Amino acid sequence: MSEIISSSPLPAEPPPSAPATAPSQKVFQPLLTACSCIAAALIILAAAEWDYSLALRYQFLRTDCLLAGIAAALGATACLAGAIYYLNRALATHLRWYWKALLATSVRLFMLLQLLTMALALGAAFLLIFDKPLPGTARESMIQRLAPGPTGVWP
Repeated sequence: MSEIISSSPLPAEPPPSAPATAPSQKVFQPLLTACSCIAAALIILAAAEWDYSLALRYQFLRTDCLLAGIAAALGATACLAGAIYYLNRALATHLRWYWKALLATSVRLFMLLQLLTMALALGAAFLLIFDKPLPGTARESMIQRLAPGPTGVWP
């Protein structure tokens, strides 16, 4: 049995001269993870927009949709925080100055987007706590004509 293991053509460990991870992997892995966090935040914000359109259309769904909007905004904020974290990890690697400037600018933009999603959560909480009408309620007839129904079929 030990003869089979010792005679395998594959080395057990990488040669000591080869680096453990390539420099490109140190950059691309955090960037891919940041992209997946950004995609998750966009999907969550799209779901929050759909909840808001349902709240405008049906008054009895107002409370449920506002609670879902608060949860969605907090979830999108957490996803954007993850994206910022992984972009900062990519910034810590050795990159050329223009790539660092691009990543640093994108981190700042995602910070602003994170502030906007928190403002969305606070605005939905304000509407829920103080029982204020939803913005856009006066345009409800226009929304009912333009937006598809909850089944996705145009009226």
